[in-house]
Amino acid sequence: MNKEQQFDFYWKEIFTGLAYNPIEFNTYRFDQSMSLPSKFNKLYEMFKQLALNNQEVMDYLKEFVETFEIKMETTVTDVLNVWLDDGKLAEIVRLAINEEVITARTSKTATYTNLKERLDTSDDNQEKINNKVGELQTTLIDDIKEIQKEITNIGLELSNKASLKSNISFTVGVGGDFSNITDAIKKITEYKQVYSSDLTFDITILSGYIVKEQLLFTNIDLSMITIKSIAPIVTIDATDFNSVFGSDLSYPFIGAINAKAPNIDVLFSMTNSIDKNDGLYLEATSSCNVLPTKGIMNSGGFGIRALDNSSLSARNAIFKDSNGRGCMISQGSRLSAPFIDLSGSKGRNGFRAYRNCTANLEGANISNCGETAVRISEGCIVDIKNSNLSNAGVIDSEGTSNGMFVFGASVVNAQNCNFSGAKLTGLVVSGGSTVAADFGSNFSNCGGRGIDCYGNSRVMANSAIINGTVGEAIRASSNSTIDCENSDITNCRNIVACRSEFGAIIHASSVNGNNNNLSFYATNGGKIIGNSITANSSTIGFSCVFNGEIIIRNSEATLCSNKAVEVSTGSKFVGSSCNFTKGVNYGVHVYRDSEASLFASNCMRETSETATDIVCTTGSIIKANGANGGTNNTPNLITTEGLIIK
Repeated sequence: MNKEQQFDFYWKEIFTGLAYNPIEFNTYRFDQSMSLPSKFNKLYEMFKQLALNNQEVMDYLKEFVETFEIKMETTVTDVLNVWLDDGKLAEIVRLAINEEVITARTSKTATYTNLKERLDTSDDNQEKINNKVGELQTTLIDDIKEIQKEITNIGLELSNKASLKSNISFTVGVGGDFSNITDAIKKITEYKQVYSSDLTFDITILSGYIVKEQLLFTNIDLSMITIKSIAPIVTIDATDFNSVFGSDLSYPFIGAINAKAPNIDVLFSMTNSIDKNDGLYLEATSSCNVLPTKGIMNSGGFGIRALDNSSLSARNAIFKDSNGRGCMISQGSRLSAPFIDLSGSKGRNGFRAYRNCTANLEGANISNCGETAVRISEGCIVDIKNSNLSNAGVIDSEGTSNGMFVFGASVVNAQNCNFSGAKLTGLVVSGGSTVAADFGSNFSNCGGRGIDCYGNSRVMANSAIINGTVGEAIRASSNSTIDCENSDITNCRNIVACRSEFGAIIHASSVNGNNNNLSFYATNGGKIIGNSITANSSTIGFSCVFNGEIIIRNSEATLCSNKAVEVSTGSKFVGSSCNFTKGVNYGVHVYRDSEASLFASNCMRETSETATDIVCTTGSIIKANGANGGTNNTPNLITTEGLIIK
């Protein structure tokens, strides 16, 4: 293969093989009838197209430019030498001379001078050809170098930011890369089109910068961006937040619809806001990640609003002192925010969840809220154990401020939570819901009830502290169940401390019900069951009326200022091996067609038996086998007052 064949093969078969599709490959094949300068022109066009379409050409261009002059000179020289050796060059010269001779002989105007002049000027023509080739060569080299330079610059920028780094940082503020966050995000979205998928970006807010822009995102993934700050707190000026966003028609600082918002590694504080200026708004499968100790304080509206299957990760985040709700999620949204701070929320709830949401708020601070601290409904599942919901109802504009209100078949884990000091009730559970509020949960000093459970619901409040409540410490109603074993319901300021009614059941083993007006009260078909219950120093220890039922064992109600036990109006009482001594007026008083069983119980008001130790009237029945204490009627004798079996 001679030099010309090598030249054609090298550029046509190897170099053009870099073309990214067969059509372009065929386009750059050389027509063998083309002159050498035409081939150069063809190569030149090829280089420009390949430089635009194929990154691989960059490395080859460098090699081509470095070796082009040598290859060109070698190729031309070698071709001429070959032509000289095989006589082709002599043949070309001979044919040219013969053409001139024939023309001189046949043309009337032709003269010998024509040939001579032609021969004399052949050197000049050759020089012009050489110059033209040289100019083309120089232009081609310069253009290739320019293309190489441009590609190299782009390559350097990409390699510096994409190949050599896994993270790119920009700054916002005076002296920063951008004057606002929006422009920084816009630039990043441009980079994202060419950068590797695992590349991340930081936008750092410089000290002194005040955010005056809404960050609103739709149908975009910006989860590779993290917004940071130099200052510990960055101010948001919401004066010009005029863009309505989302189905809630709010004016949020950060909003996302079907989008992944940037990660938040800044603690913002909002100023000059209105009640529609939410801090963070997520809708339609949107998501966001708020890093620990970061968030948005003092939002004019909600601190957080997430709806329509959106999700938020906000572990140990801060969204306190919002003018609206601290956080509200709905419609299947998910929240993972253990240890989040939603305290001081002035809206209707510190935390609100409804319509099949799930949330983890373990260890959250939702204290000192303006109204109800937590409201959960409509099939939600929430883990809020070890959280602080104390002092709910600081504003109490509606007069219904509870620590937590759960309804609509929801399930909540509220173990070891602090519900104390609620303006109204510490915990309200209804509508077939279930709440675990045991292991040290505190309902003390609530302005209403400690726990109120009704509507076929259930509360587990074992080992809870429910003392000092203004209302009832515990109420179970409407076929509901409360387990409150080992709990403290002392010093309740209401007439009743523990009430079960309308088919409800309270399991009260080992409950301390001392120092109350009426410690345990079952009425209207309600039931109280337990062992080792105490109701000492109360006005009445145990009372069941209107078909109520109390079943206890090894329990006591001593030193009661009225009576230890009262059973009335068709009710039933069972107290085995109990201590009902030292009641001021009665030990056990059963009347109005009721029934009591006092097996092995001590009912003596004083050191000796009296007629008011065990009292049976108005058609009632008392079974006092093994019991201590006098009776108002002769035992085992049926009278109009009833029957005492002893």
